[in-house]
Amino acid sequence: MKIKTLTLAIAAATASTSAIAQTIELDTIVVTANKTEQSLQDITSNVTVITAEEIKAKHYTTVRQAIASTPGISFTSNGGAGLSGNLFIQGMESKYILVLIDGIRYNEPTALYGSPFEDLIIDNIERIEIIKGAQSGVWGADAAGGVINIITKDPEKNGTKGNISIESGSYETSKNQINVYHKADKLDLTLSRSEYHIDGMTAAATSGQDIDHFEKDPRQNITLSGKIRYHFSENTSASYLHKTIDSKTQFDAGASTQGTVENSKNAHQFESASVNHQQDNFSLRAFHNTANFNRTLNGNGWTYNGKSETIESGLEANANLGLLNLTTGFNELKLSTESNSYENTGYFLGNTSVLKNSGIVLSQSIRFDDYDAFADATTYKVGFKFPMKNDLNLSFNYGTAYKAPSISNLQANQTTTAVGIKSLKPENSESWDATLVWKGLRVTHFDNQIQDMIQYYDPTPADWSNGDAYYRNTAGQTKIQGTEVEYKITLNDFDISTSYTHLDTADTDGNFLARRPEDQIGLNIDWFATEKLDINLNGQYIGKRSEGEATDYYDVWNTVANYEFNKQFSGYIKVDNLFDKYYQVVDGYATAERSFYAGVKAKF
Repeated sequence: MKIKTLTLAIAAATASTSAIAQTIELDTIVVTANKTEQSLQDITSNVTVITAEEIKAKHYTTVRQAIASTPGISFTSNGGAGLSGNLFIQGMESKYILVLIDGIRYNEPTALYGSPFEDLIIDNIERIEIIKGAQSGVWGADAAGGVINIITKDPEKNGTKGNISIESGSYETSKNQINVYHKADKLDLTLSRSEYHIDGMTAAATSGQDIDHFEKDPRQNITLSGKIRYHFSENTSASYLHKTIDSKTQFDAGASTQGTVENSKNAHQFESASVNHQQDNFSLRAFHNTANFNRTLNGNGWTYNGKSETIESGLEANANLGLLNLTTGFNELKLSTESNSYENTGYFLGNTSVLKNSGIVLSQSIRFDDYDAFADATTYKVGFKFPMKNDLNLSFNYGTAYKAPSISNLQANQTTTAVGIKSLKPENSESWDATLVWKGLRVTHFDNQIQDMIQYYDPTPADWSNGDAYYRNTAGQTKIQGTEVEYKITLNDFDISTSYTHLDTADTDGNFLARRPEDQIGLNIDWFATEKLDINLNGQYIGKRSEGEATDYYDVWNTVANYEFNKQFSGYIKVDNLFDKYYQVVDGYATAERSFYAGVKAKF
């Protein structure tokens, strides 16, 4: 069935509880990129949304797979689904990306890559919303490269509804999920459980070797979540969310450790409580969120236990005053481990003005962050959109950003055996982007400049046992810039989209930054063959990268056939790596060969 409508709300902290999702025609999309509802034509930022319909059509296993399918985004993985890796938005790695799950921060204080995407299995997701470019003027220090907001589904109609889905396939993979929705006059309730298991694929392999000859590294993930909202009146409601992610993984630290038994056990827990009031052109929201990360690693003679917590409270208000659409508020944030912590209080003010006669859009935001462990910072962002003739639009954004050292950075420097280590200082950056849109064509040029980038340094990389590795600021400026092109068209029963991203980076010594492809091409074709059958083909080409013996210049294709038996039952067949391409995203770590999967879904 063709997708006629699209539900869209872009990465607002209020999205999980106070934003009103609207299903609308494509030419009247409403978004909330600046923490207030606006038409898409009134947004200056470069935004992308992965909808529930797209997730259903392609049957992604992980959130990382879904995000990496969008223009300007690439990823690495140390052995496939369930194993750690990094995500890059327009060349900015995931430590610069603020990730939210229903408004709760998912940036782990002790994680090497910012957010543990390996633990995010697709479960009950309504949409994944992405804002590209510096967003610190609204969101603070973790949003130097953008924001990803993952929003789960809410009940739509009165009564009790639900669905059950089951999938199995190659590498002894199984995935099952159940969702239950209940809606009454004053009470909304959502319950969800998903389980993912894979038993038959190694995590690591020397480049060029057949992965079938190695031992299996099984992985398991169980995710539980519940949401409840009570409506005191038409204008006032209170919400509570609880989510747990438990995962177990065998992994290899690299091809040299292939065959050893190394285990990871993660137990993450998230809670959110909020009160929301909306009346006429004014809204108010108070919230309190907690995120607890519990990570245990065991290897050959070593054990690592990492516990960390993020606590955030805040108040946000919005007032629509005609020409001025103001958003303001503050948040208090505490990041802590068993041995380290620091706190931050941020105050922000944003505005969007739409000049109705001309269609020109002007946006501004400014934020002040007060840290107890680092220097205070003021960041801002300005943007405009100018509609031209013949459906041509021009938009421009400029923003500054501030990235404080993570607790994992601080702890590594406290335990190193190296002498004369200087204290880390925050990174400062600025970015701009310019976008031209004409009908289905979008062309964006982006530019990020990072001062004093924090990077890992090991003076004796051949001997990990020395314990002399640490983090340091690299004096000077790191450059990340490039061009992103996307084109979409509908031809009869085909929806076709293609994208191209060119990246140009340089560290302070002029070297290209590691693991980012210089060129990347994506193609997606949806064929709506009948009212009941649709077939998807999607592929990606990755060009040259700076990453050891990892594969350059490769393409990978996937296909899915979806069939709707009736309103209650549907099924699908999926083939990943359709042409059985051998490649490595990270040197020494395996990727799946051609894989077959089949699944069914039943609604009740």
